[in-house]
Order: sequence, then C-alpha cells, then structure tokens
Amino acid sequence: MSQPPRALAPDDDDDDSGAPVPAQRAKPKKRLKKRPIDRVAHLPLEIAGIVVFALGVLTVLALVSYSSADTAAGHVGKVHNWIGPGGAVLADLLLLAFGAPGFLAPAALFVAGVACFRPIAQPRHALLRVAAGAGAALGAMTLLHLVARGTAALPFPAGGLVGAVVADAIAALIAPLGAGVVAVAAVFVGGVVALDRPLGPTARSIGDRVAELVLGARERLEVWREERRLLLEEEERLAREIMAAEPSLPPAEVKRRAADEKAKKNEERKQRIFEEAERRAKERLAEAMEKRKVPLAPVGPSNPPVTAEAPRIVSTPSAPGTVVDSAPPAVEPDPPWVLEEPVVDGKVVSLARALESRAARKAAEAAEQADADDGSFRIVERAHVDPKAVEQAAAPVVAEPKTAFQLPPLNLLDYDAPAPTPLDELKMRAQADKLVAKFLDFGIEGRVREVRPGPVCTTYEFVPAPGIKVSKIAALADDIAMAMEAIHVRIVAPIPGKGAVGIEIPNETRETVYMKEIVADPAFGKRADKLMMALGKDIEGRPYYANLGEMPHVLISGTTGSGKSVSVNAMICSMLYRATPEDVRFLMIDPKMLELSIYDGIPHLLLPPIIDSKKAAIALKWAVNEMERRYQLMSELGVRDIAGFNARALAAAEDRDDEARKLLTDAFNKGCGAVMGGPSPMAKHPLDKLPFIVVVVDEYADLLAVAGKDVEGYVMRLAQKARAAGIHVMLATQRPSVDVITGVIKANFPVRMGFRLASSHDSKTIINRPGAEKLLGKGDMLFMPPGTSNVLRVHGAFISEKELHRVVEFLKAQGKARYDLSILDTPTDDGAGAAGEALDEPKDARYDEAVAVVARTRKCSTSWLQRMMNLGYQRAARIVDRMEREGLVGPAQNAKGDRDIYLKPDGTPPA
Repeated sequence: MSQPPRALAPDDDDDDSGAPVPAQRAKPKKRLKKRPIDRVAHLPLEIAGIVVFALGVLTVLALVSYSSADTAAGHVGKVHNWIGPGGAVLADLLLLAFGAPGFLAPAALFVAGVACFRPIAQPRHALLRVAAGAGAALGAMTLLHLVARGTAALPFPAGGLVGAVVADAIAALIAPLGAGVVAVAAVFVGGVVALDRPLGPTARSIGDRVAELVLGARERLEVWREERRLLLEEEERLAREIMAAEPSLPPAEVKRRAADEKAKKNEERKQRIFEEAERRAKERLAEAMEKRKVPLAPVGPSNPPVTAEAPRIVSTPSAPGTVVDSAPPAVEPDPPWVLEEPVVDGKVVSLARALESRAARKAAEAAEQADADDGSFRIVERAHVDPKAVEQAAAPVVAEPKTAFQLPPLNLLDYDAPAPTPLDELKMRAQADKLVAKFLDFGIEGRVREVRPGPVCTTYEFVPAPGIKVSKIAALADDIAMAMEAIHVRIVAPIPGKGAVGIEIPNETRETVYMKEIVADPAFGKRADKLMMALGKDIEGRPYYANLGEMPHVLISGTTGSGKSVSVNAMICSMLYRATPEDVRFLMIDPKMLELSIYDGIPHLLLPPIIDSKKAAIALKWAVNEMERRYQLMSELGVRDIAGFNARALAAAEDRDDEARKLLTDAFNKGCGAVMGGPSPMAKHPLDKLPFIVVVVDEYADLLAVAGKDVEGYVMRLAQKARAAGIHVMLATQRPSVDVITGVIKANFPVRMGFRLASSHDSKTIINRPGAEKLLGKGDMLFMPPGTSNVLRVHGAFISEKELHRVVEFLKAQGKARYDLSILDTPTDDGAGAAGEALDEPKDARYDEAVAVVARTRKCSTSWLQRMMNLGYQRAARIVDRMEREGLVGPAQNAKGDRDIYLKPDGTPPA
C-alpha cells in the first residue's frame, strides 16, 4: 500500500535547485492522535436510523398497495391499503405532491437510515449530494409533468403538484420546450453530483458492457453455426461408412446407427473442446494478468480495518522550505500478490470456443490463400470401376420367386475394360494455368481450386475474385473453348451449392461407358424397383441410375448422332434385366420403323412395335381407357396406387384377404374389366396383378405430323393421371420445336433428357436453359432429375446392336409374345370403331350441309369446301377427313387435293 502524499509549503514547488532541504530547517515532527469514537454520543443516531428505516418499509408497503378509491370523497367501507387509512393518506399525499417520483421516497429513507449508522467525514459534501439528488428529482417531476400533460393514464398527476408548479413557472418564461431542456439538464447534473460518478466514464462503461454482450452473442452464434455444420458433415460421413460396411441395412437402420454414433462422438468432441478451451482460457487470463500486473489475491491475512478517523492533511503557513509532516502511524508493508487459479465459467468457455472457431477459419483461409498464391490446387481422384468385379458380376435378382421366367444374364453384354492410365498432374496444372491466364485476358481474376477428372470431361472449379459477375464468366464459353483447343466447353455458373464456377473441358481420349458396368454395379442390383433405368455415369465417373416410377414420365430429345436412340435402348434393356412380363409390359410406337423393331417378339410387348401413326393413336387411346379402368378398380378396392392394389390382389389370391377377393370379384362382374368399351387384355382374371405399362414413343414429331394434334390430348391425359395407375410414358423426339413440345407437354413432363441439340433455343425448349448445344454427342446428355430444376451431366451407357440381339433372343426363348390385337379395335366416341380410325371427334354442325354441297357439285377438296361454305381451313379439313373415313369421298389425288366423289347426286351414301 503506497504512502499518502505529504503537504508541501507554498514555496516548495518553486524550488528548482534540486538540492536537498537542510535538516535544521524542519520543525519537530508532530503526530496526530486518533480520536476515539464516542459510542454513547452515537447511540441516538443509530436509534434514528432504525426509525427512518422502519418508516421507509411502511412507505414501501403503502405505495405498493395504493388505491385511489381509498381516499375518494364519500368512500365508506374496507380500505385496500395494507397499512390502513394512515397508509392510504400517506401514499395519496406522496403521489399527489411528487407524482411518479414519489415511489423513490422509500429509497431516500433507506439511504438516510443507513447513513445514520455511519459517521460522516465530510458533512458539507454529503449535504451537497443530497441537494443534488433533490434537484434531479425535481427535474424528473418537471419533465414528467411536461410529457404527460393532458393524459389520464395514471390516477395521480405524473409529476405531482410540485412538478406542475415548477413546470408552469419555467414554461411561462421559456416555453414548454425550453422547460423540457432545463428539466433534462437538471436530471443529468443532479444525478452526476448525487451519485458522485462522472458521466463520461459511466457511459463508456455501459457502452463497453453492451459491446461485450453483442460480441459474445455474435461469437456464440458463430460457434453454433460451425458446430451445426460439423455435425451435419459428421452424420453424412457416418452414414456412408455404415452403408459401405453393411450394404444390406435398410435406410432407417442406417439413419438410426448414424445418429447413435454421431451422438457418442459429439459428446466426446464436446468434452475435448471444453477441456481445450478451458486450458487456453486459463493461459490467456494468466498472460493478461501478468501483463497488466493486476493483483488477484493476497498471501496471508489482509490488512485489518481502520477504526480510527482518517488523518487529515493540514497545511499551515511557515517559512520557505518548511515541510509539515502529516504521515500516519507506521503500518505493515503490503503483502506480495500472487495469481490464483482462475475460475473459468460458461461465458469464458463460450468465448474461448468462438475464438478457437474463428482462429481455425482464419487459418483455413490463410492456408487456402497461400495455396492460391503459389498456384496449387487439389485434384480429386475420379471414381473407378473394378473390371474384375464387372466380369464376375451376376444379373440382378429382382424377379418374383414363384415365376419360371429367367432374367437375362450379364454375359450377354460386352465389356472392354479400359487400360489404367495415371493422372497427368503436370498437364492438368498447365491447363489450369492456361485457363486462369485466359480469364485474365478478359479482366477476370481468380484461381482454380479443384480439378475433377471424369470419363469424358474434366471439370475445373474456378473461384473468381470478389466483385466478378457470374454472367460475365458464363458468356465466355466459346472463347475458353478456343483457348483450350477444345471442341466444346460448357460453363456451369455457378456450381449448385458451391462458391465456384465449373468449366467442363472434354478429355483428349474419351472413355466408353459400357452398359454392362452400369448394370453390374452392386447398388443397381440391390434396388428392388422394377423400372430402374441405367443411364450411364456422371461427370466424375460414378454410375448413375434413375427410377422411371418416380419420374413418372420422361421427355427425351436429341439430334441425329447425339446417342439418343442408343440411350433409349439402354434404358429399355436395363428394365428388361430387372422385370418379367408379369411385372412390366411395353407399348412401343416407332413411326420411323427402325429403332424399336428389334424388340418384336419378346414376351414383354402388348403389341408388335407400331409403325402406323393412325394405329398408334388408337393404341394411345386404349392406354387412356386402361388408365381409367385401373382407377375404377383401385377406387373399388380403396387403394391409392398400383402397389397397394397388387398387394391386396396378391393377398386375395393367397386367401389372406377375403374382403379384397369379394370386392375384386364384384368389380370384375360389374364390368370393370371392360371400362370404356370392350374387354381389356389386362383383365383376364379378377385376382390378377396389374403390371406396369411403359409407353415408348420414339419419334413424337412424326406422330403428330401424321396423326394430328389430338394425339397430344392422349399423351397429356396419360402424363397427368397415369402415374398412380402404373402407366409411364417415355417420349422421344429429334425436333424439339415449340409446336411439337408445347407448354402443356412440358408442364406434364418435369423430367427431361437433353442430348446434343442444334441450337440453344432447342436446349431452352427441353431443359429450360442453354447448354445442350455444347454437348459432345454419343450419349452425352443433360439430365433434369425429378423434383429439381438443376441439371446433371451424364454420359449415357452404350449398348451395341449385337448385345441387343442377344438379349432379345434370350427373352424370346423364354416364351412367345402374347399380343392382344383387340387393342387396335378400341371404339371411338362416335361409334365408328375400326383399326384405321384414330380420332373420336364430335360431328360438325355443318357436316350434313357440306355433304349436300359435295353431292350437288361433285367436287371436294379442303380449300374448295373452305371457299364454298366460308369455313376455316382446319374446320374444312376435319369435315373432308370425316367424309373420307365414312367412305363418301376418296383420298386426295393431287397437290390440289381433288378427290373422287362416291356420293350419289341425291346425297345418299354409296351402296
């Protein structure tokens, strides 16, 4: 403890000589005697303190239980105040006189009571603080009166009568606004003097505390976000490890085990983080205290309390150089201070975690920036398929165990394992440097963060500098292709879920994606879905599959040479590798007569591949009727989809569901097997399961050109409703123009595959964005999965004609095709049911008039009838087509559309 300063004589400060003061000039030292406290004289003050303290308690109770009804005029009855009538009067007087600040009266009494127990060393200073407090209270009363003037929110004046008098007096001189300024100033000045605390340091202390709270909350939020991200990554990693260790586990069990393992590791990690944070917090506190030399705890007993009055420094006039010694009695020297073990609470640990998290992030950013500075990047190892596993793999066993049908073996497919080639890191680094340099030519700064080689393309993840627009990068595809000497370059700006732009550059040597290595993948064989299709490999070389049942329909488009037809065959073949004819039936429409004719004769077909466009329209109408029939059956059975129907039908066939047996038998007898006219080939027995029906249309544009736009109505109805009925549509076309792929078709085909197309306009028609025109062909596609608008680049699987012939011959050997040609006899709504009739349009209102005109004039063509009857071209064409179907006129004979007239002159049809 330092010694108190000594009082110097007036001339002591002016002595600049620096010479020591002569000892003979000092007067003899005088020591001040301690004044003993007179306990007897102090006793009345202590009694007064007790009385004042008790009065404060009574005032608190009176104010807390105040009710304006207790002192109202004419009040008779029970007094609500806890102190009785006296307390009611006391509270009423305080609030009436002082208003809301009257509630501070008990606090003033408590302070006065406590002061009676302590001797006041400086009475004048104490009186000044009391006066300042009264001034602050008066300012508060004045301010409350000015603010709450004219309001009746309180049962007493807000500033009391005292505040009203003072406020009105000041307002009469300087207006209410000036009175408010004076009142605020009085509150602050009185508060500072009464509390004996400077306003500046107090405000800074409060601001520092608020800033500390805000910083702590922000740090805790950052810690929570970081922990949340780590937990999600840990859960995904654990799920992948469990799936790799035990692939046969169901997803629910995998999720449960991953959650248990994550919880266990989370507890261990929390304990580890807590211990590390506690250790580091202790180190930081020790370093801070050592630097600031702040004592924390003394060694040994502390100084005893001083009971005597503090010595006062007295300065008296004396000779120059005289020193008046007023040192107190000698006291023991202060004990040394040592640093105790700090106590670390939750806030310190939380802040420590936040600091650790922020430090880790900064370290990672620094490392990443260092990598960027030296031009390094990460090369991701691509996925590889084990050739031995492909050769030794067996066909996926997904057939029903009770059927005698055998699925095709994998040895029917060819596979030529690619030669293992190591990654050429030097070449990839050179390509990355060239890419960065080319972007710099266009004023785009950035760096390559990752390189992901694939079987067909290599993806370079480019991270642009801050402030670079992504659209500016996306517009440079052709320039980058020229700089990289590539056929086409596709830019994904940005990569979904990443802060980078993907530049896909074709490899010099393209790897063939064989059908066999996709079907032989263990994950493909474990899926029990009958409509699982092997699409190919993704951009990084991983096998990629899609379930047609989940799509539930797919729109496919690509130009000649894009690999569209080969990929369609691969999709069909992959379903043939998984499903028996009892599971899946196909209805194939091939107006080009080349692509699907190879499947003629397999037992999965409902009809031979249809090449006649008019018969194709009849088949589509039958598919709509079959859909309605299935909906009626499911409604009778009370199920929602084909899976529920087949489950109950199987239970009924095995005598496990008598209710389902009765319902199905009654529905069959009522004619549900012949809904929409005619028996259905799917309704041979009431307890038969319903197979999936896959409608494959290889060239939709040709079908529309010949059969008319009404085919779009059938396709639209199937796309809208057929999913629950187990009917799925694969629609392929080479010409994705807007008159072929209309908005109605696009709305009902959310899943689309875009192979290489002729223009960006065609790409936008199919996948709602450009990019398909930049593909490489030969199966390279952009796939839009179900439930998302993002696209994935997939390299389609290749299957040769020889492989297809081997698979088809194997299936034919299992049994003959069970065609039902009655499908083509589906009647139309006007009753003219024949194999050649495709449309069921209603009869035109002027049809009979047109027949009479043709019979009278003996001439008939679309343009001639349009002029004669003042009709639209489409309406006249429909009338002429109907006359031809009914045998009244012959087919068109020349470019003018002239026809032979079979009608008799009186308008009667020919015999």
